[in-house]
Amino acid sequence: MRWYLLNLRRGDVMGILFIVMVLGGLVAGFYLRHSSLQDGGNGFGPEWDCTANARGEAICIKKIDQTR
Repeated sequence: MRWYLLNLRRGDVMGILFIVMVLGGLVAGFYLRHSSLQDGGNGFGPEWDCTANARGEAICIKKIDQTR
């Protein structure tokens, strides 16, 4: 069995690093987008109930006043 990892050229290493950086950027982007949608208010006050939507912006509905 040959060990090709021991004979890497500069272009091979740069290609691997580029792929790792692209994948890391995608994962970080998805994570940041998901965490910003899960913060609850999306800029609204506590009287709003917001849920994340998989295909677009979050949907926010104002809560009914229960003090009556």
